[in-house]
Amino acid sequence: LGNQQYKVTQDDVIQTEKIEEDVGSQLCLDHVYLVGSAEFSALGRPLISNARVYATIEQHEKTEKVIVFKKRRRTGYQKNQGHRQRITLLRVDHIEYNPSEEALANAQPLLSDAEGNPIDFDSLAGPSKE
Repeated sequence: LGNQQYKVTQDDVIQTEKIEEDVGSQLCLDHVYLVGSAEFSALGRPLISNARVYATIEQHEKTEKVIVFKKRRRTGYQKNQGHRQRITLLRVDHIEYNPSEEALANAQPLLSDAEGNPIDFDSLAGPSKE
């Protein structure tokens, strides 16, 4: 959306550039790079093919006015102009992810040593100071 990445959960409201759709219509966002929960994380390279985020357009509005003031010294040139960006507010309805059997079979830990074994962080910390 608008060349930006968003970290969202269910029922989040995100602000993005104006989308030319009606208020109340539902969007299916399928450019998902990362899906995660407490049990797992799935990282796409570059995208996750089976992940979708469904969002509903809440409203269209404009941002606060930004004043653009230009001046050239010693010439009497002053220009004052305002700008309000058009934005759309989206509410995330739900996130859908169905991992394929192949993806589950090829799943590897995010941090592993040279042989592909998961790293045990307790052994790296050294002896405890108890």
